[in-house]
Parts: sequence; C-alpha cells; structure tokens
Amino acid sequence: MDFQIHIPKNNTLADCILFLWELKGGHEYTEQILPQGVIEIVFNLADPIEGQLTDKNELIATPSCFVQGIHTRSVIANYSGSHHLFGIRLLPHALRSLGVLSYELTNQVVDFTLFKPGFRTIWNQLGEAKNFQSRVKIIEKNFKHNNFLLCPRSAVISKLFISDNITSFQSVDVLAGKICYSTRQLNRKISEFFGISAQELILYKKFMHSVKLIHHDDSNLGEISYLSGFYDQPHFNRVFKCFTAMTPREYQMTKTTLPFHLFK
Repeated sequence: MDFQIHIPKNNTLADCILFLWELKGGHEYTEQILPQGVIEIVFNLADPIEGQLTDKNELIATPSCFVQGIHTRSVIANYSGSHHLFGIRLLPHALRSLGVLSYELTNQVVDFTLFKPGFRTIWNQLGEAKNFQSRVKIIEKNFKHNNFLLCPRSAVISKLFISDNITSFQSVDVLAGKICYSTRQLNRKISEFFGISAQELILYKKFMHSVKLIHHDDSNLGEISYLSGFYDQPHFNRVFKCFTAMTPREYQMTKTTLPFHLFK
C-alpha cells in the first residue's frame, strides 16, 4: 500500500485545505473507519468502492468524486481489485466557500459533481496525471481562484476542532468564551459547520482525543477517560460506544497502527 501526503504552503490554500493525500493499493480488504471529524473531497481513480454506515445494512457504491461530511457513526468500506484514491482534507468551515453547507453532509457520502459539475473535469485531469506531484499542482491551480475569506471566528472554531487542544472543549460555555460568541451564536455556527449541536461537538472532540491517547499514551483507560475530559470511565464508555458501536477496551484490543482505522 502506497500513501503520500502534501501540506499546502500557499497561505490562501492553507486557510481551507489541511492536506492533500493519495492512497494506492491492490488487494481485497474491509476497513472500518471510526468517526474522526473529517470533511473531505475524495476522487476515486480506480475500481468502485462499496460502503455503509455501521447502523445500516444497505451497501452503496461511492461516486467517482464524492464529498463526505462529519460522521458520528463508523463507516465500513469494502475494497476489491485495484484502488487509487486522491483526497482533499478540508477545514470544516471551508465547504461553505465552495457553495456547500456542511450540515447537509453529516453522515453522508455525496456525489460532489452534483454540487460542482466542474469537478468532473478535475477528476479526469487527476486520472490522466502521471504522478502525485502533478495531481497536487492540478488541485492548487483549481483551488487558488476560490474565495476562502470567511469570518475569522469561523476559522478559529475549525482550527480548534482539528487541533490537539482539549482544554477549550471542557463545556459549551468555555468554548463560547474562547471564541467570543454567546452560547446561542456558538450553537448556530457549529450546527452550520458540523451538523450537530455544540454539546455533541464537545463530546465528539473528547472522543477523538481519547482515540489518539489510546494509540500514543501508555495510560490505562481510566486515566485516558480523565485526560480526555470525561466525568468518569462509565461516561467515557457510553460516549465511545455511541460513536463506534464498540467499547474503548474492544477498540484498544483490535487497534491498528493507524488511529480510527480497523482492517479485516
């Protein structure tokens, strides 16, 4: 499996794009992707992929160019044949500047060409490009013309969410004070960007932090629940299972080297 990543150096692009990535593989496997707070546009440049949410039986074939919003449940992806994916990992507030409202995509994988027909042309260009560096240049060329000038506090919300900062997510009041919003303003803005309430986002952030600690910290699960900001371990267990349909212990026993991803 070949994986590459590129972080934009251009300030305008860096304000909306976290990084560009490419994955190539060629064998059959199933991947369970835990909720990881990701909003991205993905181009499938090889064989089709089937996917489903863990609480649904229906399998769907992903489009050749799709956008996915924040997921609050695990996604199961089935790969077969050759696979070649190229992705654009976005800051949560950036979709709005592309004419898409993030809350419309919560727990959804949607054909992005329905929103932006021009991305069909970009998909063709990426497929014809010879290497990862050439594909990066195609994205940089097409994205530099977009207007990403949004409210500075919107950018602060996005950057706090993707950061390792957990102290700002102690409560809705603390987060609102950090961004200089009223709790009502904060709820409205978070609902717009993430499709969930501010309180749900607080728990989501604590959950994501706990997953990272399970991978990179030698503390036991009781300590991890405390370090992630949960009231106690039973509260931690309930929230973790709500997002993943498994307990923290079950995840810890089956974890891979890649946080949020389980392979079969």
